[in-house]
Amino acid sequence: MTRVLTAITLASTLAVVSAGQAYSHDESFEREESVLLTLTAGAEQGGKVRQSKTYTMVLGGDGGWSKVDDGSRIAFSTKTVATEADNGESAGPATSYAYRSIGFSARAEGKILPDRRFALQLRVDDSKVDPKEAPLGLPTVRDLSREIRTVLVPGKISRVASQTDSEGRTEFIDVMVEILE
Repeated sequence: MTRVLTAITLASTLAVVSAGQAYSHDESFEREESVLLTLTAGAEQGGKVRQSKTYTMVLGGDGGWSKVDDGSRIAFSTKTVATEADNGESAGPATSYAYRSIGFSARAEGKILPDRRFALQLRVDDSKVDPKEAPLGLPTVRDLSREIRTVLVPGKISRVASQTDSEGRTEFIDVMVEILE
């Protein structure tokens, strides 16, 4: 019995050592390059940037993805009705709420191309509550949401989304990619 256990232990050890040597010489396990993606969400008016916020994420250069979320769900009252108790007296108002995600969210994935440019697929949502009130006293929400597919040159800032309102205020999303080696 001892001889059998010794033979099994020796065979197992040789198998592990052989697998380790095969793994260490396998070139397909080389370190992949990563990409630093910088996203800037902002607003400008009259050629001047009035506000901006920058986010960075690291992506695998082989098609990996990353996500950033900066915001929260906000309750907006949508309807208030008078309610009545079982005894017929007023029980006070009841209010209904709708919830919206307000803030910045992005999901990016991409791949380094043979010519060292970067093919990017980006889903971005940037929502803000406008200080102006809409009719009926409800807040106005400004949204900039896009699904973007583009090819970027490393080190160069590219404007991938923008929209201008009736007052000349332009909201934008700029991106820049750097290949990390």
